[in-house]
Amino acid sequence: PLQHLQQQQQQQQRRCPRRAPVAASHLAALLASVAALLVRRPASFLAGFRPGAVAPERPSLLVRFARGGEGRSVDGAVEPLGSHLLVRLGLAEKTTQGGIVLPSRRRPSEGDVVSIGPGEVRGEGADAAVTPVAVAAGRRVMYSKYASFTPFELEGVEHALIREDDLVASFDSSAPRPLKAADLSAPRGRALVRLDESKRETEGGLLLSKGAAEEGSGGATTLGVVVAVGPSDVDGEDPELAIGDRVYFKYGEEVQLSSSDKEKYMAVRFRNCIAKVLA
Repeated sequence: PLQHLQQQQQQQQRRCPRRAPVAASHLAALLASVAALLVRRPASFLAGFRPGAVAPERPSLLVRFARGGEGRSVDGAVEPLGSHLLVRLGLAEKTTQGGIVLPSRRRPSEGDVVSIGPGEVRGEGADAAVTPVAVAAGRRVMYSKYASFTPFELEGVEHALIREDDLVASFDSSAPRPLKAADLSAPRGRALVRLDESKRETEGGLLLSKGAAEEGSGGATTLGVVVAVGPSDVDGEDPELAIGDRVYFKYGEEVQLSSSDKEKYMAVRFRNCIAKVLA
């Protein structure tokens, strides 16, 4: 039994060897590093150790994790840059009489524009020009389901910085529900098109029955009627589309006015409109 116990101890030592003691040279190097830091930045390094000392002030814009960990909370003013818009996604949190905090709620893919950036600079040198954001503050916007942004909490309300290029429609925030096509405005570089469900046409010219092709898939050319036209991507350039035009297009994104609306609408980029049907 004694021999067996000794064998077990040897095996244990091989599996968990003892750590070597810290060499005196290593300890001296560590102390030298700390001394050098004290010489270069004594106030900031010792502020947290001296009784009554005041730590350096933090910047006015403080970012911290918000409740639930879904976004971040921002203290301070947020000013969008370029073609970004500051969009309020939700409502302010409410606290019940019993002290229960009700989380903010928001309508999917919609929000109210709080402020806008100065616009995007396009071109270089003498040809450079600023293209302003075409949506005014106070409007309510619908944005693409593919839009990439990180929501954050500002003054207890969920916000986001969204690019103008990710918008699919805008309308007056006081417009009654359900929305109508006449209430919508198209964003820059896009047209709102009401689908013509009577027929679809493939690239080879074959007519497909209703429902045979999927909207926005690019597999078929879709026919629709323009109901709204946004400003051009380039200032002064004619988008070559007008309300009432019948167009063939590809790669649109659906804009849902109401769950009961039988007609379908798509936000289509100008470059994806491939032909107009002339009377």
